[in-house]
Amino acid sequence: MFYLPVRKVLKCLIKKRNLARQERHAASLTECLIKESSQQEKWNYKYHIIIIIVILLILSLKIFQQYQYEMLMEDGEPFDYNETLSMCAINTTFGKTPINRLITKNVLERLYPTVLKGGYYRPRDCQPRHKVAILVPYRDRALHLRIFLYNMHPFLMKQKLEYRIFVLEQAGLDIFNRGRLFNAGFKEVMKLGKWQCVIFHDVDLLPLDDRILYTCPIWPRNMCGTIVEEKDPTFRTLYGGVSAMDVKHFSKVNGYSNSYWGWGGEDDDIYKRLHEAGIPVTKYDKQIALYTSLRHVKQAPNKNRYKLLRTALKRSKKDGVSSLKFKVISVTLLHLYTHIVIDINPNKEIVQEIYFK
Repeated sequence: MFYLPVRKVLKCLIKKRNLARQERHAASLTECLIKESSQQEKWNYKYHIIIIIVILLILSLKIFQQYQYEMLMEDGEPFDYNETLSMCAINTTFGKTPINRLITKNVLERLYPTVLKGGYYRPRDCQPRHKVAILVPYRDRALHLRIFLYNMHPFLMKQKLEYRIFVLEQAGLDIFNRGRLFNAGFKEVMKLGKWQCVIFHDVDLLPLDDRILYTCPIWPRNMCGTIVEEKDPTFRTLYGGVSAMDVKHFSKVNGYSNSYWGWGGEDDDIYKRLHEAGIPVTKYDKQIALYTSLRHVKQAPNKNRYKLLRTALKRSKKDGVSSLKFKVISVTLLHLYTHIVIDINPNKEIVQEIYFK
């Protein structure tokens, strides 16, 4: 049974009155209502068909996205692995790592044929002891990214790791938010492999010593101790730059805070979370933890970071990887890395007010 809107009934009444004035044969009110009811029924049928089509399109999109992730997984690990192989030996050929900074645009496509699509590598002559996802936050650093990829792949391959490099690019024009990128990236890479640990790695930092192992630590490890380009290079006691963390530890502390727009604060915040959870942070010796920093224009510091740090522990349960809203724009498998473009502010928060407050 269909219920006619009041406007339909009024339309029939007006039509009947007009026909009566013109002294024509006036259709009865009942006939008019039946006609309008029939038209309403047709419209309701079309409306339901449109709703069903929209629902099917949404479901198809979800299925396609899941299929895409499954294909990414297959592309990342395309060969059958011989489980009878012995475990990979721990690298003992230590020395200083040379850094090449003169990398042309097209040279990377011809390099490292053993690295598979998406920047995935796994040694074929032994079973790797560690499965590592390397997350690199990125925006407008094309030259740095080329230098990073050129130098990091041979460094990592020498350590006989199973690894994959994920470059996380922030979409839009908002101020950079490193913590949100890491949180969003963490959620996405967990769909693309069963990683033991994650290494959070700035694109402008490169290791200078082979003794810096990119393995999965028992406790979170701060990798970058000294930046040699600094005028007075002192051992950095703070957490950040390059750090390795077990997947379970990252989830336990709810990841990074989402509140730090601009430079600074997010690393100190997660350090507080780890300390509060009773998870110790380890470091390499200062003679080992040597990194070089690629030249870049420093971002203005977040003026609000100290205020946020004072309330870091109060916010930790609700402000982190579990609460982040984000949207993946694209996932592209390139030769030496997996490129994930992410909208970390889909609700269009007014970042300027937060940043300059």
